[in-house]
Amino acid sequence: MIPEGGLICFACWVHTRRTIQQQGIIAAPAVMNMNACVWCRRSLAQTRSHSIPEGPERTIITQTIYPREIPPGGLVCYACWVAARRNVEHATRVEDNRQGPSNLHQDSMCAWCRMSLHRRRTHVASGPVRDEVAARIYPNELPEHALLCSNCWTRAHENIEMEQEVVQFDIQPPSASITLDGFTHTTQTSTHCFVPACNNVERNRVPEYLRRIILKSEKIFVTENARVNQFEKFNNTKTKKRNQLITKTIKGNIMVVAIVEA
Repeated sequence: MIPEGGLICFACWVHTRRTIQQQGIIAAPAVMNMNACVWCRRSLAQTRSHSIPEGPERTIITQTIYPREIPPGGLVCYACWVAARRNVEHATRVEDNRQGPSNLHQDSMCAWCRMSLHRRRTHVASGPVRDEVAARIYPNELPEHALLCSNCWTRAHENIEMEQEVVQFDIQPPSASITLDGFTHTTQTSTHCFVPACNNVERNRVPEYLRRIILKSEKIFVTENARVNQFEKFNNTKTKKRNQLITKTIKGNIMVVAIVEA
């Protein structure tokens, strides 16, 4: 006879429950206290209770209280219900992480250098970087969720930029300039007069009509930035001598020319 207040160990309690289940004996309602939480067995008289519908929470509670069973109409306190919900969410996160790419063996190492990524900054191999890495590690295959260490990620970007520069260098658009035999041009500077040995500070733009005259008569193109000293008006005699000097200067250095307004 079991004395009042007698206790048994947990192993004996499990053995007794299994025997009851095997023999099909249903516990009396007095044994199943409907006013107590199925999980923690605390009284529900002065606390909020919650039913146990079918779902992942019920599965968690069933696994936790095994070998005990959830009686028909069994209730749990609100604290135990929240605990069951948290266990379900935690199990869901663990399952997602287990199925995700971060826990795959091949992704624990850099896909290029094969160094461990433990406590290292990682980058996802995508876009042109993925193509670059796949070409570098061929004939090995690049995993779908491959990760790269920062060094390899930077190296892949540098290789891509270098290849783009080479392509741009090889395929250059045709030049807009043309080369004409017998023609030349003045220097592209506005810091001094383009006339030889002219050190005057004053510099002026060359008028368009003078540029045309020079281009037509001397085959010298005066650039937009070219500058010339203040133009002076000479009489016919001085102009003739000046033009002779201009012609001599042009023959000596066809890159520059002195023009005087007649």
